[in-house]
Amino acid sequence: MSGVILTLLTLLLAADGPLYDDRTADGLIRQATESSYNMHLDQARAAARDLQTKFPDHPAGYTIMAETYWWEAQSDPHNKTIEDAYYRAQEIAVQKAEAALKTGKYTKFEILAYLASAHGSYARFQVTQKDA
Repeated sequence: MSGVILTLLTLLLAADGPLYDDRTADGLIRQATESSYNMHLDQARAAARDLQTKFPDHPAGYTIMAETYWWEAQSDPHNKTIEDAYYRAQEIAVQKAEAALKTGKYTKFEILAYLASAHGSYARFQVTQKDA
């Protein structure tokens, strides 16, 4: 029993804290979110790319990137180029989240939240763009 507890403690201590505990990451997430809401999608994508560069194994930057294409699709519905970009970005976000779950580098709760967000984004895209 103590071996299991030691293993669990080791895994918990090895996992990095939530990404938002990192000031740079938190700032980029906030910048991307605000820029998306204000339809400054180039700025949002730049922040998402910065997140991807600084945290290539975390799904945050990839999930945020997919969301920028959802926002763009709202102003240009059924545009195939935007749709294809969205699907590519969303697929990468899911892959990054699934891979991050396996490594245990980040907290499981946070990664599961990003994975759920990526899947929720896909469902929202289907409703708003495909009348599903």
